[in-house]
Amino acid sequence: MTYVAIAQARVGNLDGAEQSLAQAQADAENIDDRFTYAKAFAVSRITAALAEMRGYQSATEAAAKIKDGGLRAQSLWHLASVQARDGSTDTEKTRSLAWEAAESITSDLDRSWTLSRLALSSAERGEANLARAAFDAALLVAAQIENSFARATALAKLATTLVYLEGVAATP
Repeated sequence: MTYVAIAQARVGNLDGAEQSLAQAQADAENIDDRFTYAKAFAVSRITAALAEMRGYQSATEAAAKIKDGGLRAQSLWHLASVQARDGSTDTEKTRSLAWEAAESITSDLDRSWTLSRLALSSAERGEANLARAAFDAALLVAAQIENSFARATALAKLATTLVYLEGVAATP
């Protein structure tokens, strides 16, 4: 329902978006607490819908409840992008919270992967400088990974991210 709420908000149907969001929130509340990632993912999508509906404070509060650092970082990164698009004065504060959430990820592989996703997200929105900053941060993290398989996995993700950032189309 959050995808519906986002689409409704983007076309100006805020009443419909609020109804869809209310249903999404009720559905998220019904997710068993044992399924922590599923619940965190649902809240991350609610955060995205709130951002698109210009409910910045509510989106920030919802994102703060996301226990998974990667999902919290991605939610806050998206919120900051929406705020920037709308000229909000809170953009930098929210972006800083996103960086902090990414830094809170204890696994270097997961942190590198999340930062790569942030880079892709920024690139998709035309935020080239932010995309490059997130990519560079991901590369620094990947360089610290001691386990060769995990490092190779992180570098493979970074290679595909770089292809996208540089606008190179891979053809078979």
